[in-house]
Amino acid sequence: MSKTVWLFLILILFSLNIQGQYRIFSNFGESAFADVKYHTGKPIVYSDSLNTSLQHQFFAIDYRFGINSFGRMPQDFILGYPNYGIGFTHYAMHSDSIGNPMGLYGFFAAPWFINSGRFRSGFELSAGFSFNFNSFDLVSNPKNDLIGSQLNVYFNLGIWGSYKISERLDALTSIDFTHFSNGTMNTPNKGLNLWGGNIGLRYHFQFPKVGEKFERKQSSLTKNSFEKLKPHFEASVWAAIGGKTVITPTHEGPVYFCTSISTDFSRRYGWLGRAGIGFDYFYDHSLTHNSTIENNDKPLTNSFIGLHGSHDFIVGDFSLALQIGSYLWKGREAKGGFYIRSGLKYDLGRHLFLNLSLKSQNGFKADYIELGLGYRFGKKEN
Repeated sequence: MSKTVWLFLILILFSLNIQGQYRIFSNFGESAFADVKYHTGKPIVYSDSLNTSLQHQFFAIDYRFGINSFGRMPQDFILGYPNYGIGFTHYAMHSDSIGNPMGLYGFFAAPWFINSGRFRSGFELSAGFSFNFNSFDLVSNPKNDLIGSQLNVYFNLGIWGSYKISERLDALTSIDFTHFSNGTMNTPNKGLNLWGGNIGLRYHFQFPKVGEKFERKQSSLTKNSFEKLKPHFEASVWAAIGGKTVITPTHEGPVYFCTSISTDFSRRYGWLGRAGIGFDYFYDHSLTHNSTIENNDKPLTNSFIGLHGSHDFIVGDFSLALQIGSYLWKGREAKGGFYIRSGLKYDLGRHLFLNLSLKSQNGFKADYIELGLGYRFGKKEN
């Protein structure tokens, strides 16, 4: 199950689908760059068994390839011409229990609305998957009560600054927060959290025509340069599957099947987003573990129906989705009063989309990761 989830994550992050007018990877290569960054900081320690080994400072090297936006999509202008790309990172944690994780990810970096001269600053979001952990093992690695799997989610949020040294070269710096976890696909799953910062260099490597001096591509796009999106209503339905391991003393429990079916009725209010409400059906077979209630293994006993509010932040083919909901009906008393689902959607075409999300229970406690396929009605061409 976990290998299938990560395969689809790779497809979501790195698919180069080029249908339609406004695609992130359209005109690829017209304004590209490569980064190398040195990353360092300290783990946030909340493990008694790893308290000593995680006191060391970590080090990491990031390699990135990306594109400067210059008005290929309406969102480029609205967001102040952000950068998109892919990256690879390799950590030295100085802990035999944790190992030296590596990560492969996609990133989105948008500037603040006020930037001047050679200096720019903004915020950045990176998400992908990580590997090369020394995961928990009852015999060979019992101290690692943070990470229970070889494959994990990688998430990084930061505030960055850049200084233009020349047309080709930028100096980079940032402060950031990093999180590794697997969404209870395996236990233990307290997760590994890091705070730190980095410094680096960016090289703009596209080549000018013969006899011309290289200059970075600039945009003259204005708010009147692209068609105005007419607000409209949309409806969508999707189904998803996931897996969940319950906590046991030896952390050797089986992976239980979870699934959901959801609907959403929303209004696309502009280029950057849509908001709406919807209904969810959840089934969680892990609730049968060590339960003695009547009809413990019946589907309805492990089912839940909820109502949610939703918002999608849209950039090209991708949507950063957030839902906050409450249960209308429960087959058994479990999971608390409300839930949050956050994740990524990728449009495969005009109507079909992939969905990868993390569902929480009773706030921010991870419930499980799910992967789904959906269909959207009423979507306008863009």
